[in-house]
Parts: sequence; C-alpha cells; structure tokens
Amino acid sequence: MRELIDRIDSGLPAGRVPAAIFGNPEVYSTELRKIFGRAWVYMGHESEIEAAGDYVVRKIGEDSFVVTRSENGDVNVLFDACRHRGVQICRADSGNSSHFRCPYHGWTYSSDGSLVGAPLWKNAFGSMDKKRNGLARAAQVESFHGLIFATLDPTAPPLREYLGGMAWYMDLVFGLDRDGVEVLGKPQRFVVDANWKSGSDSFSGDDYHLGTLHKSVWSIGAFPVPFSENMMGYHIQASPGHSLSFSMAEDADEPGPNFFGFPESLAEHFDSVNITPEQLEVARRSRVVVGNVSRTSRFSRSR
Repeated sequence: MRELIDRIDSGLPAGRVPAAIFGNPEVYSTELRKIFGRAWVYMGHESEIEAAGDYVVRKIGEDSFVVTRSENGDVNVLFDACRHRGVQICRADSGNSSHFRCPYHGWTYSSDGSLVGAPLWKNAFGSMDKKRNGLARAAQVESFHGLIFATLDPTAPPLREYLGGMAWYMDLVFGLDRDGVEVLGKPQRFVVDANWKSGSDSFSGDDYHLGTLHKSVWSIGAFPVPFSENMMGYHIQASPGHSLSFSMAEDADEPGPNFFGFPESLAEHFDSVNITPEQLEVARRSRVVVGNVSRTSRFSRSR
C-alpha cells in the first residue's frame, strides 16, 4: 500500500490518482478502521424514532447498529450483536419494541441496551454482572437539527467542532424552516457494486455528470433551468472532509427557482429565526445543493 500512496502523492499535482484506490482491498480495510471507525457518521433523523421503543437499523461501515428511543426519551446507538455469542439481536429494519431478544440463547436487552434477562442466568453464569454485559454502544451520539450522528471514537471532538465550517452550511440547509425537517417515509436503499468514494466524489463537486446521467430531468421539463446554467455556482471545501456543491443564480434579481426549488407555499414560511439573514439570502438564490458530511454521509436539496 505504501507504493500506492506514493503514486497518489506524485500524481495529485497533475490532478491524477491511481484507479487502484477504488478497488484495493488493503486500502478499503484501512478506510473502514481509520475513517468509518473514527468519523462522525449520520445514523438517522429523530423524527424516525419519535416514540419510546421506536428503532431503525443503520450501518457504520459494514457493521449494523440499532438506533433506538429508550423509555426515558434518550437516543441510543447500539451495536447489533448479542454480547454472548455475537448474534444479531434485531431482525427488522425498523419498528417499535421495548426489548430485543437474541434468537440464539435468549439474552434480552432493553431499548437502551441494558441486559435485563437471560435463561438460567445464575445456573449458567453464577455471579457474572448483568450490568457489564449490555449491548456495546457508539462512543458518542449527538443530534444536529434532528440529524443523529454517532462516532465509535471516544476521543473524537464534539460534533459541531468536528463539522467546522460545514456547520454554517448545514444550518442554512436544515434550519430554513423554524419547525425544522422530518422524515416522511422509509428510506429507499440501492446496493451498488462500487467503491464508496465514487459517491463521495459525485457529491463533492461532480456537477458535470448531470447532463448525461440525469438528462431525463431536463427531457421531461422537471427542472426549469438549462443544464449549462445549473452548472453556475460554487464548489466549497467547508472544512477537511466536508464539501458541497451549490448551483446558484449569479444575479440576486434572477427570477428563480429559489430556495432549492421548493414551492412558494412552503418557501413563504422560511425565515431567519434559526439562521442569519446572510444564510437566508444564500438559500434564496440557491437552486440545488449537494454535499458530503465527514466523507461518509451525503445530502441533497433540490426540487
């Protein structure tokens, strides 16, 4: 892998990277440990787990985690593996349950991950402490505009500090409406045989692909701005690992679309209660925004 890294270093000044970084197993294994194992990763939205006992299953890297709302209202991110033999304890993508029961030996956990029961505990395990055998937890969990993030790194900085300059743009995107945003349906999932960095590249500034891959958007008249005009805007490196692409009107007096193409009936409620007037003006002139958060999570706002 050292040779591959040297090739990256030598090629970057000319804008070239070796294709092997997208398919090298050693590189991918290292990324799982040093990026996904340390970054703040988006896990879900609070509106997906509004009630006590609600849960969704999401991933950090290749590992499944259960995001729960416990009885006291706290949000928990729990490793989906029984502490006994490592069997997955959650058998559905989402739902509501006060407890999770391992199908192998019956160890049972509450929605906050505590081990609350197991068959023949004293006979099988004697004085072993149940409190020390709850589900493994993400090291830190925080919410930002209702977006739930988790990190496995106990030494990671607080989320807003980690986001750096990206927090300004996320405030702009998710703070437009004083009541915030909510998830209205279950996520649509697509499994693509590709390296995760391909998606990150597209969301960090590859507007060039829109005219070909998403040509149908213009063919059916779903977007009122020609492809060439939609290319006008900014590519922003908000802070290390966080990047965005804004399609924006060059002239503040252009007729639109404004506010990412949201209908006027919705846009009329946007204000600067949660954001600054400057952020509100940037949003008003914006047609589309796509971005990467900590390289591992992506968002898009457009009509």
